Amino acid sequence: MENIKATPYPIYEIYKGLERYFGLFTREESIWSLCRYIVGLLADIARK
Repeated sequence: MENIKATPYPIYEIYKGLERYFGLFTREESIWSLCRYIVGLLADIARK
């Protein structure tokens, strides 16, 4: 995934970056993995 920049709309930037992979996250376990990944990205953006 390309670099995500700190913007006023980080959720949208993350969504656009991960959109092509959404088909991989169909099982419940995979959905929680995706959620943890997104939370981690948001935490990294806040630190930068």
